[in-house]
Amino acid sequence: MVIGHQKGRDTKEKLARNFGMPRPEGYRKALRLMNMAEKFHLPILTFIDTPGAYPVSVPRSAVRARPSRAICSSWPN
Repeated sequence: MVIGHQKGRDTKEKLARNFGMPRPEGYRKALRLMNMAEKFHLPILTFIDTPGAYPVSVPRSAVRARPSRAICSSWPN
């Protein structure tokens, strides 16, 4: 299974890809795919070109999206 994240090359691509900053749903999606790969005994190959997590500035969005929980839950204990 191949999992990737791309920053973009020009301004138009970077805007479309949010400058390579994953949102909480992106972390959850990656975790779901990694669990599926583990279930079916598939190797995982990741390509990541990103500066970091999406900085949620609106408190209401932060509560709804819970970015820190999504990031923490995607790392193994």
